[in-house]
Amino acid sequence: MYAFDVIGEITFSKRFGFLETGQDINDMMHHTANFMTYTGTIGQVPNLDWYFRIKNPILHVLRPTSNILSFTLKQIQEHEKSPEKNSRDLLSRFIEARQKYPDIVDDDLLHDYTNTNVAGGSDTTAIMLRTLVFNITTRKQVLDKVVAEISTVMKARPKDTDPDTPITWAEGLSMTYYQACLKEAMRYHPPTAQILPRVVPQGGVELCGVYLPAGTNVGCNAWTVHRDKQLYGEDADEFRPERWLEVSSEQAKKMEALLFTFGAGKRACVGKNIALLEMTKFVPEFFRRFEVRVVDAGRYRITSSWLAVQSGLDVYLTLRDPAALVAEV
Repeated sequence: MYAFDVIGEITFSKRFGFLETGQDINDMMHHTANFMTYTGTIGQVPNLDWYFRIKNPILHVLRPTSNILSFTLKQIQEHEKSPEKNSRDLLSRFIEARQKYPDIVDDDLLHDYTNTNVAGGSDTTAIMLRTLVFNITTRKQVLDKVVAEISTVMKARPKDTDPDTPITWAEGLSMTYYQACLKEAMRYHPPTAQILPRVVPQGGVELCGVYLPAGTNVGCNAWTVHRDKQLYGEDADEFRPERWLEVSSEQAKKMEALLFTFGAGKRACVGKNIALLEMTKFVPEFFRRFEVRVVDAGRYRITSSWLAVQSGLDVYLTLRDPAALVAEV
C-alpha cells in the first residue's frame, strides 16, 4: 500500500488512498498481482499473449485486466483539462513529451508510460520492503544493530529538533550498517524471478566459450548471479549484511556493481533511485516508530512467476515513543 501510494504521488501528484483507507482501492493490487503471474507464464511464449488479446475475443476475457488503466485515464484527462494546476510530476512530463514528439509518443504510449510506472514501481518495491522487514526482524543481532544505528542518528540531531520529524534521506544514507542491510536484501531476494532477456545482434556472439547465433534470446537470472560464492562468499545463500562491511572498498564496489536487482546497462530500471529513496527512508522510520515481532516465521512463503512475491509476513506491532531512542544510554 505504501509503495502504491508513493508511486501515485510521484506520477500523478495524487496518492491512490491505500494507506488512508487500509483497502485495496478498486482491487488494483489484486489485478496487478494477477497480471504479474500472467506475464511470468504467458510471457515465456509471447505468441500466446497475442492470441489471447487479439486473435480470439472469447479468450480475451480470460486475460487479467487492471483497474489501474481506469485510474490513469482519469488522471490524464484531469491533467489535460487544467494544465496550469499541475505540478511537475511524471505524468505532466509524459504529456509534454507527447506534445514535443508527437511522431513518437502517441496516446497509447502515454497510457503505457503511466500504467508501467505504477505497475513497475509498486510490487517490486514492496517485495524489497518485505525482504528487509522480515530478515531484520527475524535476526535479533541484525535488529539490535539497526535500532542502535537509528538511535545514534536521532541523538546526533540538533537539540531543538521535533522528535516526530521523520528520518531524512541524508540520515538514512549515513546509517552504514542499515545500508549494508539494504544491499544484502537486494542481493538475497531480488524482486524479478526470471531472466532479463536480450537478443543477440547480427553476427552472433561468443559467451563463456559458447557461440550464440543472431536472434538468440539470452539472459541472466538475478537469483543465480547473486548466489555466486566466488563473488559473495561461501555463505552466499545466507542473509548476512556484514559481508558488505568486511571486504575491501574495491571488493565491495565489485559486489555492488554486479548486483542485478535493477537490471544493468542501458536497460537498467529507470525507477532505481526512487526505490532506493523509499527503502532508505521507510524502513528506518518503521523500526523507529514500532517494535516489530514476526507472528510465525514459518508462515513466510515465496511464490515465483515474473516476480518472487512473499506472503505470510504477519507481525505484532507495538508503538514506540520516538523520543525514547534519544534517551537510551
